[in-house]
Amino acid sequence: LFFPTAFFLAAPYSEGLFITLLLAWVLLLKQKQWWLVAAIGVLLGLTRLNGVAMMLYPLYLAYVSSGKERRNYALLSVTPLIGLGIYMTYQHFMLGDALGFLHAQAAWERSTSLNPLAIGAKMMAEWREFAGQSLFNPHFIAISLNYAFAALGLGLSAWLWVVRREYSLIVLATILLPILSGTADSFPRLLLPAIPFVTLAINQQIKNPTARSLILIISVAGWTFLLTLFTRGYWVA
Repeated sequence: LFFPTAFFLAAPYSEGLFITLLLAWVLLLKQKQWWLVAAIGVLLGLTRLNGVAMMLYPLYLAYVSSGKERRNYALLSVTPLIGLGIYMTYQHFMLGDALGFLHAQAAWERSTSLNPLAIGAKMMAEWREFAGQSLFNPHFIAISLNYAFAALGLGLSAWLWVVRREYSLIVLATILLPILSGTADSFPRLLLPAIPFVTLAINQQIKNPTARSLILIISVAGWTFLLTLFTRGYWVA
């Protein structure tokens, strides 16, 4: 709750619903409640496009399993795609554009690509825009926070790869699509669904109470700082 951008949980964004579904999905996968997991997987794909990237988690479980469990994990990995397909069908009939949710991203100059040259060119253009801003310009501060949280997400993925590999894939899935879009825009908000899994890993790995208190103090300070900026018109999503 004190992660710096957790105030988006109280705003009309899909983060709260997405985190709820994602936590339920992981918990029920551990309990092997296959039909419930399938239903939640569909809802994940309906809630956010990032839900499709969460298929990395059951795919990893399929890789480290065998027999009937491997088959079940592999089948469950496609359920977010079913949810996305339902949403695309809805958009086709309502808007005449099954990919309307992607085309709308053009308003934020965001377009996902698998071409590394295109991604790199877009990143460089964003960097040049960032470098040309004055130090106290609201846009400069917003982009600075985007870069800081993008680095945080990559750092957390690397750390979790060592301590809890399956959680690392969840964090990576959270930030994968933004990275492929070639822009760091909205990274502080988009990283939010990964934080419960980071918290679980910290709880298991960091036993020192002073270290835990320090993490909490930094988080509360960051939450207060970003909330203050946000209410004063700085777009720190």
